[in-house]
Amino acid sequence: MLFSRNRGRSWHTRIVAVSQQQPRCRVADCPKDFYGAQISLASGYAGGHIRLLAVYVANQAARAPQRLYVITSTDALHWSAPQVLASGGTVGADFPKVVAGRQPGRFAVAWEDDRNGTHAWNLWSRQTSDGGATWNATSKISRASGRVPWQQRAGFRFPYGDYFGMSADGAGRYYLTWSDGASYDGPGTTWWSRSAGPQIRAVAGG
Repeated sequence: MLFSRNRGRSWHTRIVAVSQQQPRCRVADCPKDFYGAQISLASGYAGGHIRLLAVYVANQAARAPQRLYVITSTDALHWSAPQVLASGGTVGADFPKVVAGRQPGRFAVAWEDDRNGTHAWNLWSRQTSDGGATWNATSKISRASGRVPWQQRAGFRFPYGDYFGMSADGAGRYYLTWSDGASYDGPGTTWWSRSAGPQIRAVAGG
């Protein structure tokens, strides 16, 4: 992770996590680094201070399933011990995203994993209201639409194109977009979901 102490005039590197080689992607034409370790960072406030919250995926052995971890900091130099938020099946958790909510201490995390089977990926979310000290139960955001053949009740076949984004608005609502598909080459579709309030639920899509 890069950080600056002088408003961006110079930068320093801080290693906050280490991962082994990512799981193999056994889908045709899928590049070797598709499931590579990734990290997402958001800044907010908690307890009257700036709070940095990072979520990342990593494994402890080469090509082993990855887990989703969370760490927090108030200065970008000193980070908390990692806490596991999610795991999965053959690949495990991947494509992490985090955004800060409107209220102090509130962050929302989203990711995809294959806990339901090799070809049964889903989009999931967890939230904290105390800056990462505690987290609510996992919520499944994605669901079968009945419109495309690569979606089943257990999940979608492949995280198509790793197109996945997350944001929050001034009213405390969260927005998510993601894509699923039949394979790495497609075809695929893009979906969206918006929370009714600070608690994320799959309330809309298309």
